[in-house]
Amino acid sequence: MKRRGSVLVVGLVVLGLAWWLWPATDDAGVHEADSVARRVRRTVIETDRTEPEVRSEALQAALDVCAACADGSRTGTICGACTGTPEPEPVPEEPEPQTVELVVDVVNEDGRSEERANIVVGACPVMGRDGNAFQVVSGFECTVQAYRQEGALWIPSPVVRVMADEGYAQVELPRARMGGLGISFRPHDDGVVVASVMPGTPAHDLGLQHGDVITHVDGVPASSLSREEFVRAMTGPVGTEVDFTVRMQDETGTTTQQKSIRRAYLEGS
Repeated sequence: MKRRGSVLVVGLVVLGLAWWLWPATDDAGVHEADSVARRVRRTVIETDRTEPEVRSEALQAALDVCAACADGSRTGTICGACTGTPEPEPVPEEPEPQTVELVVDVVNEDGRSEERANIVVGACPVMGRDGNAFQVVSGFECTVQAYRQEGALWIPSPVVRVMADEGYAQVELPRARMGGLGISFRPHDDGVVVASVMPGTPAHDLGLQHGDVITHVDGVPASSLSREEFVRAMTGPVGTEVDFTVRMQDETGTTTQQKSIRRAYLEGS
């Protein structure tokens, strides 16, 4: 019993000192194994000079473990006793997100397919697309909108919200040919300010100029409208009219006028 206790104590002392004194690893496996053997042998001999058999058993056990670590046949935290650097725990891989197919159909007011439409899916992660079929991450709510180009205008559909797992959405574009006024604009405290006017358009024929401020559209304050809402308000079927209030400047000063413009098709690429 006493002899077994001595073996256990010596073994623990050897492994502890080997871990503390062990040199850092280098890239050459053979040299590392030799260095391990020399250091363990020296540690055992210097620690216990009284029981050669115990010393030999402890030495061989330590050498077996470190040799297995050095040649790569053994891995794990125990190899840190040989190298002084424990192996890091493996980082678990993130699971791949589960995707579902979301098919989007674009139709006009008659229910006929709109082949020329551009489809935009947002608010949910889109992982891929094949035509009008989108691969989206399951469990998200998506926004779906379509656009059709007509000359210089992009005509938007209303935004549709759909859960990705429903797998299908339909958006509707207007059937009629759409027109506008022919201006570009930017936000203003009182509405929108005219930035430029396209020649040959209804806005140009009416005399609108850079710096004029549109304050109301069909009686609605323009300052309360988002950019997209303002575009929709000024855009409509060719030949229809829109009423608006504009603050204009001329040689006599600033005047506020009520205007009505008939929307027209705007040439463009």
